[in-house]
Amino acid sequence: MDIRITRQDLCFTLRAAALIMQDDRLLMVKDTQHDSYYTVGGKVHLGEDTQQAILREVKEETGCTLDIDRLVFVQERFFTFQEKNHHEICFYYLMKTNDPLPALLHTDQDFETMHWLKICDLPHMRIVPAFLKNALQPLPQQTRHIICRE
Repeated sequence: MDIRITRQDLCFTLRAAALIMQDDRLLMVKDTQHDSYYTVGGKVHLGEDTQQAILREVKEETGCTLDIDRLVFVQERFFTFQEKNHHEICFYYLMKTNDPLPALLHTDQDFETMHWLKICDLPHMRIVPAFLKNALQPLPQQTRHIICRE
């Protein structure tokens, strides 16, 4: 069971996201029905910690087994999607990529595609959440707390 609370006017979710970086590129996912890119990750299950969640999500979505390097961001995000207000807390983990990952990766969802995006190009692209456009160069040395109202 995902940690998600839905009321008539508001939806709350707890997520874990992966920053999978290789050769100055970031692995991002794109839904074929939307024009934005987003990170590999997903909702945390009830009784699961965020580290367990991201390891599970990375394996489910990429087929690769990666280890966590460190926690980089904790984000509180407030946004509207499909006419509903959302409150999301997301833990962004930098993943270790000691060995090169395959150039072509596929998620476990038919409507999603994966893309290696140049980090220097992110400021000019539609990225969700938007703070990632400029937050990865340079990568913070300490965990940063981000509050976004989009």
